Amino acid sequence: MEMLFVIHSHMRWLVLLVAAVALVVTLVTFLKKATPGKADGIVTRLHAIMLTLQFLTGIVTLVQRWGLDDGLMRYRMEHTVLMLAALTMSHLVGRWRGTPVAARNAFLMVLGSVIMMMLAIWILPQGAARLGLQ
Repeated sequence: MEMLFVIHSHMRWLVLLVAAVALVVTLVTFLKKATPGKADGIVTRLHAIMLTLQFLTGIVTLVQRWGLDDGLMRYRMEHTVLMLAALTMSHLVGRWRGTPVAARNAFLMVLGSVIMMMLAIWILPQGAARLGLQ
């Protein structure tokens, strides 16, 4: 059980790195007023896949910790809801594929996903310290 929690905790940096790359790639495409290309599709899909894996490990960890003494703390539920919102936004990127607003909406969905992830980490105990904000 503890190993899965450690994997979930350390994998966040990889997820944030992929999210940062996706943010930069979609921003460049948006600012160039270009249609999203192959690179955009690859990084946004990779972002969605990494975030999905992170969410699934988090859900399994949440279920495993449910019966422990500390139980279902409020911050864990808030973290789960924010990560679900981030996951939803990352999967919505493909919804506008082939439309004139695809680049703008891809950038906004990735940006929203990153903001939700940062908030989800920040509300955890020691979350601000882990983000370097304290």
